[in-house]
Amino acid sequence: MRLLMQVRAAIRPDIRQAIDGFGTVFAVTLFFCLLNAAYNGVVNRDRQFDPERWWYPIYRIFHPEVRS
Repeated sequence: MRLLMQVRAAIRPDIRQAIDGFGTVFAVTLFFCLLNAAYNGVVNRDRQFDPERWWYPIYRIFHPEVRS
């Protein structure tokens, strides 16, 4: 029993470090996903004003200065 407790005590910090490392990798991955989503939103924003959208005639009523 004592040997088991010593082995658990030796392993526990490594497990904590692995969990912290996984959390860091996960956070960095989410950050880059957010950056990529923001970049795609800026680059592809002209697509949202496509005249083929169902709401485009309504948009033109409120913004007549927009040319198609």
